[in-house]
Amino acid sequence: MSYGAEGFAWPRNELHLVNNTLVNLRAEGGNFLAVKGTLGATTVANNVLVGGGPFPALEPGNGNFRVSLRDLSPSLALSRGSRLVGRTIDPGTVDGMSLRPTAEYVDPLGSRAVPRAPYNPGAFQTLAP
Repeated sequence: MSYGAEGFAWPRNELHLVNNTLVNLRAEGGNFLAVKGTLGATTVANNVLVGGGPFPALEPGNGNFRVSLRDLSPSLALSRGSRLVGRTIDPGTVDGMSLRPTAEYVDPLGSRAVPRAPYNPGAFQTLAP
């Protein structure tokens, strides 16, 4: 993912990358996130990364985790027995809006409200069986 590569057009440029499942299956790896230029507020938290390549926010305590593809269900959701269940941080708010997810994608083109607990890293809050 690249942010700011084409320049910034607005007086306020922020990046809030929260609760995503990012997959890179290239054997040689690649950059999960490349940021060009100077950002204002930045939140990078509660993401799940699969595959090789650098990610600037993998230090302990920010809710970002690197896992193997076999650690996830075929839908990329965490399983009930995953070591990551409930291992998130509070991502905070921006302009009074919570960065915590309230809905998640449902195949094929739908969405549903997410359960309040446990709050999990990654794009999906509903756990796979």
